[in-house]
Parts: sequence; structure tokens; C-alpha cells
Amino acid sequence: MLEFPIMIRILWILLSFLSFLLSEDKSILSLAEQQYLQDKKEITICFNAKGLPLFGVEKGKNVGIFPDTVALIEKKLSIPFRTVRTKTWEECIGLSRNNDVDISGLVVISPNKHRHIKPSKKVLFGYFGLVTKIKEPLINDISELKGKKIALFNGQQSVNTFIKSKLPKTEYVMVNSVKEGLEMVAEGRVYAFADETYSLAYYILKVG
Repeated sequence: MLEFPIMIRILWILLSFLSFLLSEDKSILSLAEQQYLQDKKEITICFNAKGLPLFGVEKGKNVGIFPDTVALIEKKLSIPFRTVRTKTWEECIGLSRNNDVDISGLVVISPNKHRHIKPSKKVLFGYFGLVTKIKEPLINDISELKGKKIALFNGQQSVNTFIKSKLPKTEYVMVNSVKEGLEMVAEGRVYAFADETYSLAYYILKVG
């Protein structure tokens, strides 16, 4: 969504933040970028509303890995970041497409399906995971799921697109939360639930 070179650099700074956060030196920003931030007053950002551990809302407050990261950057840059609340990932993408937010957080950039967004360097390397009952054998290849019923989370389009491209004739059940997908596996209503591993690990620890 960030069309101008200076904004592309700001996005790179936002997501490639470690050396900057550990240093008191603000020379990483050019004079033009510093002036841009001073004139802009605030940076608007929306996140994939999928949930923890990456991003969530508890008691009206942003929580998770990315809000904590943004808070540190906000302190360093001395400019407020205002989160625009969204209920779905599609809504966040729509805001970026219409230039209603400066940054869309938690974007899968490989492949980049959203050509209006200029991706930063990768910060997190996510992996697709498949949860089955513990008694089921280890899945060595996704083709072993052929003919099995699989639950997919409505808010995880990148995972869903990948799974469906590999198993186009498989029966899928759409769920509205990670917790619901895990419960369907536990109750035997589906063979497996597919999602990214950060969320799977978090919710398995949380709900058992």
C-alpha cells in the first residue's frame, strides 16, 4: 500500500527493527524521513485479526508479538501508531488498498497476492502445520491426506489456498476460530486441522 519510496523505507524500518531498537542512534533515518514523520503526526496500521500469539485484543488493548514490537518502535520514532480495528483480514487489505491505512501488518509475502502492498524483508518465517489426533501416524507428505476431511480457519487465506491447491478434491470444513478447529479434531469430526504453527502451538498449550 505504501506507494512512495520514503514510505517503503519506513515500512522496512518498521519490520526490520532489531538493530534500531537496541541502539540509541537515530541516524538510521534520513533527514527527509525524520521530517516526513514530523509532518505526518501519526502512522495508521491494521493487523490480521486472526488472534494470538501474533496479534489479539484483550479488554480493548492490543496484545501479542506485533503490538509489543510496534510499541517499541513507536517509542523510538517518537510518533504514535494508531491501530485501525478490523474484524477480518479482508477488511484490513481493503483499507490498505483504499489508502485508509499506512501499513498492513502480518502479511504473507511469499507469494505476494496483494500487488498494491510493498512488502518488507521477512521478519517471521511461518510454517504450515497439520494437527491430528495423537494416535494418528506422522504425516510425511500432504498427499497422505487425500480423501480425509480437513478443517480450515476462515481467517487464514494463505494456508487455505495452499492446502486446496495440493488437495483440490478433499472435503473441507470451514471454522471460525483455531479453538473450534482443534475441538473438531479432538471430537473426531475431521481428520486434521490446518493452520500456521505459531497459532497451533499457542492454542494447543492454552486449551490442551
